[in-house]
Amino acid sequence: MAVWQFDLDFEHADDGRDLSAVTTELLVVQLAELMGPSHLMLEGWRYFGDKQGNRVDVNMGDGGTSQVQARVDARASTTDEFIVHVCAAAKVARCTLASDELNGSLEPDPAAVRSALQRSIAWRYALDPASFRR
Repeated sequence: MAVWQFDLDFEHADDGRDLSAVTTELLVVQLAELMGPSHLMLEGWRYFGDKQGNRVDVNMGDGGTSQVQARVDARASTTDEFIVHVCAAAKVARCTLASDELNGSLEPDPAAVRSALQRSIAWRYALDPASFRR
């Protein structure tokens, strides 16, 4: 993870972070509607969005489960729109968003996610990248 990225894992009450095929399919369909088609990154990995910026990674596991993670680019001008899309997809799939950095879960509400982003290292970097070079 780059210092300007704020990661959020999709969690489902029944599945945890290892999402079932049904939950993953709901997310994939919703993400495609909101963000366009996915792109192959590596075998078993697809992403929606910009590979170098705001994106959602989908890791199709071997056991029929998947892990889905939103990577919010604190430097990007499209971050607010991306957060709205991530929250909309999470709501449809009945997921919450978990931040390991902040040690907590968030409801898929754009205001809550923006607030969490503003408490992250990525946000501090975006505000003052030079301070990270010292």
